[in-house]
Amino acid sequence: MPFKRHILRKTARKLAKTEGGEEEPTEEDLPELPVKPKEVEVSDLMKGFEEYEKEEQEMSEEDKSRIRSLREEYEKGLLKETAEAGAAEAVPKVVDFSRVTDSVTGTREAMPHVETKEFAEAAKELAKAAKEMAKATTAKKPDEDGRMKNIPLKAHKIPIQYVKTMRAEWQPPDFADVNAIYPLIKPFAMVNLKWNQDRNKLEYLLIEPHMTAEQKRTLKTLKELVVDLLDINLFEIKEAASIRTVLKEKMNKVINDYGIILTEYEYQKILYYMYRDFLGLERLEPIMHDPAIEDVSCDGVKVPLYIYHRKYGSVATNVQFEDDEELNKFVIRIAQRCGKHISVAEPLLDGALPDGSRVQATFSSHKDIAMHGSTFTIRKFTRDPLTITDLLHFGTLPAMMAAYIWMAMEYRKSILVAGSTATGKTSLLNALSMFLPEENKIVSIEDTPEVRLPHEHWLQKVVRTGFGREDITGKKQGEISMYDLLRAALRERPDNLIVGEVRGKEAYVLFQGMATGHAGMATVHGDSVDAVLHRLQTPPINLPSGLLQHLNIIIILTKTRVKNIEVRRIKEVVEVLGLSKEHEPIINTLFRWHPADDTFEFASDKSYVLQNIIEDKGIEEKSIWEEIQRRTRILEWMSANDIRYYIDVGKILQQYYKNPEAVIKNI
Repeated sequence: MPFKRHILRKTARKLAKTEGGEEEPTEEDLPELPVKPKEVEVSDLMKGFEEYEKEEQEMSEEDKSRIRSLREEYEKGLLKETAEAGAAEAVPKVVDFSRVTDSVTGTREAMPHVETKEFAEAAKELAKAAKEMAKATTAKKPDEDGRMKNIPLKAHKIPIQYVKTMRAEWQPPDFADVNAIYPLIKPFAMVNLKWNQDRNKLEYLLIEPHMTAEQKRTLKTLKELVVDLLDINLFEIKEAASIRTVLKEKMNKVINDYGIILTEYEYQKILYYMYRDFLGLERLEPIMHDPAIEDVSCDGVKVPLYIYHRKYGSVATNVQFEDDEELNKFVIRIAQRCGKHISVAEPLLDGALPDGSRVQATFSSHKDIAMHGSTFTIRKFTRDPLTITDLLHFGTLPAMMAAYIWMAMEYRKSILVAGSTATGKTSLLNALSMFLPEENKIVSIEDTPEVRLPHEHWLQKVVRTGFGREDITGKKQGEISMYDLLRAALRERPDNLIVGEVRGKEAYVLFQGMATGHAGMATVHGDSVDAVLHRLQTPPINLPSGLLQHLNIIIILTKTRVKNIEVRRIKEVVEVLGLSKEHEPIINTLFRWHPADDTFEFASDKSYVLQNIIEDKGIEEKSIWEEIQRRTRILEWMSANDIRYYIDVGKILQQYYKNPEAVIKNI
């Protein structure tokens, strides 16, 4: 019989090593093998490799050298023949690569009359046939390069018409042409955002009514006298209009009692500064009214305040504190507005202003902690949150990617938004949350209220700090943590859980909720998939690996510079498929961003999340991609027509759930 056929059959079972007989085995010695290849089990392949490596250690140097040469020839592509025909004719159900060892040792000893070249070709042919079959019958697992390794999963390929490079809508502005003027507090405060040619940088210039030296003295006198007259705490009054009315009445009384003479223009200017300083954040108040500002930072005395602009990034302002006393008074003031205390003894502040803005401050009386004086950062809360339309305009993600996430969220897939500090995790989380159907019961849990949704069936919960000393468990009296709120939320039967950020043991409750059927969304710090998975499985979060399989999608955000402008981009979208037998997460990178040309592309030709939806819901593969294409068109239409207000975006998304054909017809 042909020698190659003999080798293929011989390696289908464990050969008993002979002591050097010259006779060739008979036909009866060979088992009958299936005609068609059966599916290769990965566990059997791995077992075979382990046995092979164990036996390889016991080989002679001559045999090891022979096997190494076979490997090198195969890896260099020297084998010209394919083993497809031979594999289709006779391949055992379980391919054990330890039997290649037998072919090289025992079989070689039993048949010394066979030429070495013919023997080597047969062995190589067998190895290639098994590898090709394993590749054809298994899906993939990512390796260190982000590519895929073999895993026993299957999915349809993405239709070729959708696999294309996706460009962001965003176009970098030309800073040299920037010269924008817009009001902040009409008609008194406005801003001029313009390019300073001399300094070669963009500047944020706050413009307020000019005060003469005499007017400044009058304002100071009025402040001191009004404070003496106030017999109530202005901030105990809930209505802003009522607060202004009380303050105006007290100021008018002082003016009349002391006979202070002011023109109408002077009176309006002084009234503006009284409102600004008593009810607002003094010189910061106009900036806090700018909807394009995300945060405000003070780095010390005689250092310009910096703002982070949604469109232009970090920009210096013309506002600064001139001495330590002035800055320290302001830091104490914002601490009081947060309902907290800051001093030399307790110099660190982490709080929230009444409007929801987050404050981090450091009190430095003699430059003992912060070398340039006290510092603060205010991360501004906006009542007009970013929507998916804004993110499309900014180039954070393309419409096709957003449509894919929309589809996944509709079918209750759990998502984790990850990235380093200030990459826009919460903004993306909020924008994606608007994809949720309005009939879903949504529970959001946060440290500070940042999520803002148009949904009615939404329970918004915020942690509460305690008071007094900590008990033996580390909690203060009356403290309600995120962990407490999450445990309570699971008893409320929510359809969707939204957690502002997972940092500790609350992650265990969130993933337990995912495991019991509650779709979850959260943010976490981590600039790569490996970093996120490592953080989830190590203290203080310390999740067991078994819970990670209930996570479906990880979105990685990054903050970088494109054409010398700071931007935020979704770096990659990764599907979590489950766990391997080694309890390692199996992932599939579906989308990836290319920084060189600022484009997005499919990094994989298969989506296992969509495949799961196809199988669970009985949807045809063609239909699901047609649906994603329709949703892509809707998002592009909203972007083209600048439909960005979150209430308007929410209405269109919910209308599509109820009557998709009507929405498609309108665009």
